Amino acid sequence: MLETARNTRTDGPRDLVTELLGLWLVLAVFLDGWAHLNLPSLETFFTPWHAALYSGMLATAAWTAVVIFRNRAPGQPLVQSIPSGYRGTVVGLILFATAGGLDLLWHELLGIEVSLDALVSPTHLLLGFSLFLILGTAVRSARASHSASPGDHPALPPAALFAVVLMTGLGRSSSSTSPPSSGRGQRPSLCRRRSAAPGASRRSCR
Repeated sequence: MLETARNTRTDGPRDLVTELLGLWLVLAVFLDGWAHLNLPSLETFFTPWHAALYSGMLATAAWTAVVIFRNRAPGQPLVQSIPSGYRGTVVGLILFATAGGLDLLWHELLGIEVSLDALVSPTHLLLGFSLFLILGTAVRSARASHSASPGDHPALPPAALFAVVLMTGLGRSSSSTSPPSSGRGQRPSLCRRRSAAPGASRRSCR
């Protein structure tokens, strides 16, 4: 019973820190999307925008590890120490790291996506899904606490409201990467050529 209570209780400041780290990730996504649309010379995976995104992921992973170890009772298995709402966060972080490695391979082998390709490439879709899992932490945490003791916790505390705002912002970022129409019957260019060797070039995406 004590273990269950320990895992289902909400922690407003803890969840707020998690969502502030989520804000870091969302802002980095916006910056990276802007770079894909506005920097024709972008030809490498190793950019300041990717650095902002993946350093945010590392910071979020470190904070999540702290949350889990602080929640762990003596002798309790580590998996059972994960607070309610944070199991999805752990899954999201694992998927994010996996998608990041695949994204590096994608860029190195196929080049840099432009316009809609940056939105619908498989690795970016997986990154987006994992980000939604991470951003939804406070909502899941609040839901678990409210279900355990409905009279003691508001259905949607401030951290959860902030999480909803962040997830909405991440969803809106997809529309901001959609290119303007290039004319009736014309399809906007989705690929960029990148240098393969002096005097040669190759397509930067599929």
